[in-house]
Amino acid sequence: MTRTPLAGAPDGVAVAQVDWSSTFQYGVDDAPDTVLSAVPGRIYRVTASARALGAVSVGQPFDVAVRERDSTGVTLLRQWSSTGTLGNAFVQRQAFGTVQRAGDRIDVYVVEGNGAAGHSFYVDAIALVDVTGQSTVVAGDDFDDGMLQDAQAPWASVTAVVPNSWAVSAVAAHRGAAGARFTDSISTGTPNVEGALYAIPQNVLSGDTYLRFWARVQLMGAADSIYLAELLSNGGFAQLEVLLDLPSHRVRFGGYDSSAVLTVVDAGFTLPNAEWHLFEAAVLNTGPSPNLGNRRLWVDGVLKVDQGPFSFGDSRRLGVGAAWSDTRATTGTIDVDDVRLSCSPPASRLTVSAPATIARGGCTAVTVGLVDSSGAPAAAPYPVTVALSISGAATAPYSDANCMVSTTTGVIPVDALGADVYLRGNALGAAQLSVAQADFLPGSAAYTIVVGPDAGAVDGGSVDGGSVDGGAVDGGAVDGGSVDGGEISPRALAVGCGCGSAQGSALIVLLAALALRRRALYPDGRPPR
Repeated sequence: MTRTPLAGAPDGVAVAQVDWSSTFQYGVDDAPDTVLSAVPGRIYRVTASARALGAVSVGQPFDVAVRERDSTGVTLLRQWSSTGTLGNAFVQRQAFGTVQRAGDRIDVYVVEGNGAAGHSFYVDAIALVDVTGQSTVVAGDDFDDGMLQDAQAPWASVTAVVPNSWAVSAVAAHRGAAGARFTDSISTGTPNVEGALYAIPQNVLSGDTYLRFWARVQLMGAADSIYLAELLSNGGFAQLEVLLDLPSHRVRFGGYDSSAVLTVVDAGFTLPNAEWHLFEAAVLNTGPSPNLGNRRLWVDGVLKVDQGPFSFGDSRRLGVGAAWSDTRATTGTIDVDDVRLSCSPPASRLTVSAPATIARGGCTAVTVGLVDSSGAPAAAPYPVTVALSISGAATAPYSDANCMVSTTTGVIPVDALGADVYLRGNALGAAQLSVAQADFLPGSAAYTIVVGPDAGAVDGGSVDGGSVDGGAVDGGAVDGGSVDGGEISPRALAVGCGCGSAQGSALIVLLAALALRRRALYPDGRPPR
């Protein structure tokens, strides 16, 4: 391996040139390992960009991987990207790895997988980043810019049995400008794929894998089972399947383990025609070992199925739509939107964090955030714009901490857990803050916030404002505005040394008594000289 100056390098002015020597797989490995003592549950992402060097290397496969190894170098888990192809331009691949065991080492591996004499490639912009707490979406589509395919990812293929069809349109949108609609026009045939969008994500998913999507069906026909979603392992078996039985519209959930044993159960949910619902499914602790883990399904943020433990392999392909039909006896439409595949729990619900009471006249921060279906904070998968409005005893919302710039939206940045907006209380009483964002449950909600007294509102100059004794009697030395010039209520009084309110009150009484004693002894207020 050599450092080679290269115009157009992805990062800087030089790249690493990697030449084949003797092994079938050859490439780049970090030494010493980047992480020497790992913490279980931390998620790492590796990215690297590579291109062929010479015609003989064009078309050869390459991969990147996060490896977890023990102190002796034995690999516990190797979590690959999907395979890229070396060409005349740099292509990036990424892989996510979830740490399985405390104290292991984490390293990076970039390889060509078909090495032979004369093969070489360039590699650059290699990065290993701890992304715990960030969004880990490896494939996703909201269809607002059309249906992504091929080089754009995630849809590697779009399948529809003629005359069935897929289309992107506004009528299929759950959120935004468009969604994807599958139209099933025939009700005959042997069991088969009716129509599916298939994604091969950049990352071969090991560890925990999560799928979430919004779905709406308008289907009719004889007895059938439609597979709305499936996640396939390396051997082609569906690790998870979301099935819709017709004509009952009952949802079932299950899949195969690594021994090709199928387990499917009723999910306790009926999906009516013409209604949008959020589906989230997961296979946990997957991997090439294989490992033992559970299979779970949430509908509208509620856990419906928790099966396991099972032995799973890694995850290689996603299908949504009508990925299979048992009888092909159904006609109608299936709409899907906001499909995301990730290796950490996806955000599913909006939350608002605010004080129970805000001060009248003050400018108070309110946090709009996201959580997953377990209630844990979850990172925004894209810049999430939340519609905001206020009614009642507050004016708002504002985008700044001084409550000077009003707004009707709040934006949670990508990878952030939340964002602050600001409210100003304008009268005592209740205010209702409404938030809305269709991609996250509950879609829209109202939160009640009480506006209470503000600091100084009781006697901050309005009762006696210092006019009774604010300097007229004793020149301000005793209580020249500090006693009742706005400081009595609502916070406890502290005098000079930081004494508590009871001590401060006693000291004031003593000072007042001394002042009266002085006036009695010296009527003109001055002692004799």
